[in-house]
Amino acid sequence: MTEYPRVTSILKAMVLFDQDTFWLKPRYLRRGRLVDTCASLVAGGQTIEPEWFERASGTADDDRVEHKEVLPYLEGVSAFMVEHDFVLERCQLEVTNKSERYIGHLDWLGYFKSDAKSAKVIIDLKCGPPPPKFIKNRLNPLYVAYRRQTAMYRAALDQQEQIIAKRGALHLYEGTYKVVWHNDDWRDTQDAHIMVCSYHDMQQFRRNP
Repeated sequence: MTEYPRVTSILKAMVLFDQDTFWLKPRYLRRGRLVDTCASLVAGGQTIEPEWFERASGTADDDRVEHKEVLPYLEGVSAFMVEHDFVLERCQLEVTNKSERYIGHLDWLGYFKSDAKSAKVIIDLKCGPPPPKFIKNRLNPLYVAYRRQTAMYRAALDQQEQIIAKRGALHLYEGTYKVVWHNDDWRDTQDAHIMVCSYHDMQQFRRNP
């Protein structure tokens, strides 16, 4: 069976996610996974036992996370669910783009009750406020990466399940949230396609000098 690279691996390889970015370090990766799991439980109407927040995960100094650290992010999730009446249908959905040879994992796929057509929406969960578009008058790589990330998810979902979805990021921070919609589908999809092709070329040339 062919093993395709993950969306996040491609973004890292193409230097859109800097290896020194703080949330790529073990502790923040673990915290992010805990937030993703708990946020999906809350969005799905499930309850997390209070005792869980008194425990911790991880044993090493650089990856230990106190579960209570997740609480402010869940406050943001709860506020989003109440204010937007979002219906979570699936979480951590694996999608495969066979033509472009990559896989991705959608955090959330669902719809808003206020939408009469119940149009599908991809929501990518992010711990932290939205990144600025520019840093020191240069386009912020993280700003670009988030948009290409959801564009790749959207393309894979379309190919796998023939679903054309709206896409955006739900930024959770300081007990609140902000939704940022990624509306430039054509540009983001084209840029992501070029990036994926470049990634595969780079991998091929490295293996076959």
